[in-house]
Amino acid sequence: MSGISDKRRMQAEPLGRRITALWLFLGTLAAVLIMLKVSDFSDDTVKISNIPPARDPNPNSAWVYKPPTPQMIAMRSKAKEPVAAEQRPPWAKHIDMSKSQFIGDRYVQKLKDGSELWYTIDPRLQKKAEEIFSKYEIPYGAAVMMDVKTGRILVMAGKSRMDPGLKAFGLCLTAWAPAASVFKLVTAGALLSENRARPFTRICYHGGSQGLKPHHLTDDKEKDTQCDTLSGAIAKSINPIMGKLAIRHLDRRTLLKYANRFGFNQDLDFVRPLAVSPAAIPKESFPRAEVAAGFWHTNLSPLHGALMAQAIANRGVMIRPRLIDLARDQKGNVLGLPKGWKKEVVTEYVARLLGKMMSMTTTVGTAMDDFYDRKGRAYIPWGKVSGKTGSLTRDEPHVNYNWFMGFAPQDKPEVAFAVLLGNPRKWRIKAATAARLLLRAYGKLRPYNPPGSLPTEKNENKQENKPQL
Repeated sequence: MSGISDKRRMQAEPLGRRITALWLFLGTLAAVLIMLKVSDFSDDTVKISNIPPARDPNPNSAWVYKPPTPQMIAMRSKAKEPVAAEQRPPWAKHIDMSKSQFIGDRYVQKLKDGSELWYTIDPRLQKKAEEIFSKYEIPYGAAVMMDVKTGRILVMAGKSRMDPGLKAFGLCLTAWAPAASVFKLVTAGALLSENRARPFTRICYHGGSQGLKPHHLTDDKEKDTQCDTLSGAIAKSINPIMGKLAIRHLDRRTLLKYANRFGFNQDLDFVRPLAVSPAAIPKESFPRAEVAAGFWHTNLSPLHGALMAQAIANRGVMIRPRLIDLARDQKGNVLGLPKGWKKEVVTEYVARLLGKMMSMTTTVGTAMDDFYDRKGRAYIPWGKVSGKTGSLTRDEPHVNYNWFMGFAPQDKPEVAFAVLLGNPRKWRIKAATAARLLLRAYGKLRPYNPPGSLPTEKNENKQENKPQL
């Protein structure tokens, strides 16, 4: 008997060593894969534990972000101001999309007292936006899409690979990024409204299109060999042209007036607290030119960016964004919604000019490759897209704030949107590309729930699933 057991033991020992070696190999392989996964976004990005604040990288800059003072907010335009609701409804403080349920084809949040909140969000588009952020492993991403005429928010998605605790409200309602070249639309709106320039106004410059130094703002017949129009400056994001036009025609008071008209330095009433987007307009000429061209001194939230696009698409009128279609108590009685407001940003004529200039961004400008292939075929077949790109990079830690905001279709606008990405040094997708993917989904999924529509009783009785918001 002992001979048989010894033989079995001798056979089992090599098998045990093999199993141990296999587990060691699998453990080593898993460790290598984890290291490769982390290294994809570089050491600089891994250190980020929260949204890095937008900050001018110039150590000599005199600008430091401060909340707008009452004097700044008081310097409002003469246009009609937003009419805020007398009071946010009691149920507004309980809004939390992550606690909503999927009923029929809508997101519905049931409160503890039995009340129900029916969201305007389109679940199909919301899911698409979340898929984009997950697929490309974006450190910080936010997307807002809304109906141009009604203000109904169809998408409010936010996702962070670096800080999973950040959700849609934190990333969409906070002005965590510089407005960058999106602010060029404010500058162009001021120039057009004050009759200081036209879309075809031609300016010559030197030193390239992306940089901006004091000598770039000085006319030099020998050096100024590059020329383009105001429309071209918007489409191709040419900083010297915007800087020159601002220096010549826009003083601090005028530029601040139009920044306020577009919603900067103001409390834009929303059902949830929406952070004020600050715009500090310096008195000095060159710093003011930097702001006009989109260099720091301004912050912008994704929802505010979508509202700017909505105003241009809606003939110059910004309207109150809506997140809730219906609120009703435990007995089924309909509860009141916040009052709407309208704000004239620019005239209809100026809005149409801006919209046409923005369409050049996707046809001949900085986003052309994102919306047309090499043979000139459009990726969005159902309409031309008007948009504006924006990009600024800060170090320590490295973050590229990448914007694309606009509306579509250009001739008969249906939706306005803003996409903001906080990209690492080795980025995988730009905001314009993410916006294109979202717009393609919108084109395929139309029609969405029209204003005021609610699921039928038959749909309400379908199985409820908690959505991933």
